[in-house]
Amino acid sequence: MNRLPTRATVRRFLRAALCAKCPRRLPGATSWRPDSPRPCERRCCVFVRLPAIWRIATAADPMLTSRRRLRGRLVRQLDTGRRSRAAIDAIMQLLRA
Repeated sequence: MNRLPTRATVRRFLRAALCAKCPRRLPGATSWRPDSPRPCERRCCVFVRLPAIWRIATAADPMLTSRRRLRGRLVRQLDTGRRSRAAIDAIMQLLRA
């Protein structure tokens, strides 16, 4: 059985994958490390929805649900645009590891 990454690991992974490319990034934020929380996370649609995305993604039984179907379910329930789809893809990638 695969061990699931912690929420802290998921947050670091998302910061590295998404925050560096975010158009709403704060000045000087490119030099911040992924383990440093950003002040904008409280308003970010990805980080605000992260508990729900994570709950759905980790509750799915890989023997009963395909990754494609799980991703579709996440997108339908939580999609607010390109950034949330990128976050869902990043989480799916992390769960695959």
